[in-house]
Amino acid sequence: MALTLADVAISSRSADDDDYEAILSAIMSTARGRRFLTEYARRSRRSDMQMVLNEINKLKSRSFSNDLSDFKNPAAEKYRC
Repeated sequence: MALTLADVAISSRSADDDDYEAILSAIMSTARGRRFLTEYARRSRRSDMQMVLNEINKLKSRSFSNDLSDFKNPAAEKYRC
């Protein structure tokens, strides 16, 4: 029976999962490894949060007009007096 692309993807995913678990186990087995992962997670969260805050500030700095006359609504035009 020939392997399909899905079979290969499933087998490689489980190999990756096994590799991940083996590496995680090795790192978590020492106090230094646990400290490293804790610090890595803290920095990663800070980086993610900063990216979100930057995007929020971009949105806030844009000038949004309350004048909706620039937008044409074809359905509304039909009923306009």
